[in-house]
Amino acid sequence: GPMDTKFKDDLFRKYVQFHESKVDTTTSRQRPGSDECLRVAASTLLSLHKVDPFYRFRLIQFYEVVESSLRSLSSSSLRALHGAFSMLETVGINLFLYPWKKEFRSIKTYTGPFVYYVKSTLLEEDIRAILSCMGYTPELGTAYKLRELVETLQVKMVSFELFLAKVECEQMLEIHSQVKDKGYSELDIVSERKSSAEDVRGCSDALRRRAEGRE
Repeated sequence: GPMDTKFKDDLFRKYVQFHESKVDTTTSRQRPGSDECLRVAASTLLSLHKVDPFYRFRLIQFYEVVESSLRSLSSSSLRALHGAFSMLETVGINLFLYPWKKEFRSIKTYTGPFVYYVKSTLLEEDIRAILSCMGYTPELGTAYKLRELVETLQVKMVSFELFLAKVECEQMLEIHSQVKDKGYSELDIVSERKSSAEDVRGCSDALRRRAEGRE
């Protein structure tokens, strides 16, 4: 409902302010601390009761991307996906904070970190879809180049969703750690979260009860 939308818009604003305050030299005295309070607010947002999971993500097909990665890539895992979303989020943050800087106008896809964190973890078409959302277009298979002017608001929105994606991976890792002794895979956790409006504890409890019912 409207309350959740307000909560999300509010968190989006705080997220952008948090990152913008890093470059605002006039307020360098009040250096932003860690993003811990943002993460806590994000996990609350992602677990708001009675919110259809469909509304958690708007720009990224989060659960579909995660499921296809886990199914198709042996090097993919929730931990690796957390790293991939984190790296792509950094790409977005750099772009909206420094849209004029030349080094952020293209991304070389064959560099160590990009290969290690992103290419080994996400399918090519999903990487392309996320970067395309930020305004990047693939070039000759070795780089992504910005199409034209940076659509700052759009880039902020994508970065924010990547931040939420990262927090959602943390939540799913937490659920998995609580129920893996019952034989659940990471994919099982994804499909539970995808259809459940419960928080971490609610999901863990539901999975445990189901496993105990099978024993």
